[in-house]
Amino acid sequence: MSAEAWGGRLSDEPLPQILRRIFAGRRTGRLTFIRDAETIRLFFNAGELKTATSSTEGRRIGDVLLRRGLVREADFRAAIASDRERRSRLGKLLVERGLIPQHVLDAEMRRLAEEIVFSAFTWKDGEFRFEDDEGSPDADVWLDHSTAALIVEGIRRLPDGEEYVEMLGDLERRPAAIEDPMTRWGFVKLAPQEGYLFSLCNGKTSLRDILKLAPSRPGGAKILHALLACGLIEIPDAAPAPPISEAPETPAAAGTPSPAAPKEIAIEPSAPDAEARYVVARGNYLRARQLMESRDFFGAIVLLEQAVKLAPDNGEYHYRLASALSKNPRWGERTIAQFKKALSFAPSRGDAMRDFAEFLLSRHRASEAREYAVRLFERSPEDPKHADLLRRCEAAMGIAPAAPAAGEGKPDEEEKTSRSLLGRLFRRGTTE
Repeated sequence: MSAEAWGGRLSDEPLPQILRRIFAGRRTGRLTFIRDAETIRLFFNAGELKTATSSTEGRRIGDVLLRRGLVREADFRAAIASDRERRSRLGKLLVERGLIPQHVLDAEMRRLAEEIVFSAFTWKDGEFRFEDDEGSPDADVWLDHSTAALIVEGIRRLPDGEEYVEMLGDLERRPAAIEDPMTRWGFVKLAPQEGYLFSLCNGKTSLRDILKLAPSRPGGAKILHALLACGLIEIPDAAPAPPISEAPETPAAAGTPSPAAPKEIAIEPSAPDAEARYVVARGNYLRARQLMESRDFFGAIVLLEQAVKLAPDNGEYHYRLASALSKNPRWGERTIAQFKKALSFAPSRGDAMRDFAEFLLSRHRASEAREYAVRLFERSPEDPKHADLLRRCEAAMGIAPAAPAAGEGKPDEEEKTSRSLLGRLFRRGTTE
């Protein structure tokens, strides 16, 4: 075996680890898997996976086109028969004969290559061999996904399992994002929960605590395994040494045998400590504020939901979550619940009351909005924004403003006017 090539069994070196090795080394060549009667070949250029082929019937482009009804079988057989020397690629031949448009062929070939790649992630065993080849992979169409993105997607499609927890090793270790991770985010699109766990990899939070903040322990371990496999995070080999106690030892009395050292009992803490929760929640909050400024409200919601889970008594986090939720009209009740939660911690918070009133007014709940508008107006009647908000609430409720001229109106009009706070204040000013 040459110095450039290596091989083995997938049971000893799983596919994500192999892909990470090729990706990190920017290798160009061919990776071959053999299991039973199937052979899969993956072709790389400078570490990026470009195409894939399989020997299995049904995973060849001709079979796919026939199965999907994109080419008639009679035309397909006639095209093959016309190329007796078999010098033309099948796809090129079908396009030249006008049997399929080029863009349809390209899309189907990419779909097939991805299907082959992702099927290889399900292999638990089989032989593999990587061979360097400086020539470009011979393919009609290349995949436009990065190897890192394919690693994440391939692992994402696998079922959750406790084996991913075992793969992480010592759970006291503290994973950290690589330097300049935003460079990777451009071509590795993480799902919201994946992005959240990635944000916890700050070099301070242990794997054990991160798993407790995941929807499930196996699912969280699988996400961390994917982040590690694609190179977004790194985990030190050894956990930090436990702190040394500074308490002085009490000398034993003469003739008294020293007590045996107590046996350590592994106790799984039920949750991260308060300091860890505060650090993670605060980090999520600050990142969410940045996402909201760039109008990535969904990403901000994911982070803020975790922040309020970790720090449920922080009114600011609830308020910002309500603000982000309010951008989606389908999340009306969730928005209202978060606004109420925020105001339960800070009942006199002006910006929260104003935003809540505006949201209620936009949802055609003017009477509820008016309650907050009245509180704002009574506290600061000189603020024109509060007067305008109250006026709009009362107009939506059908409460008439006070007439500027003196005189008695109709009973029903007088009743409406008496219900208007602005109207009562206006009449008070004209009679004094």
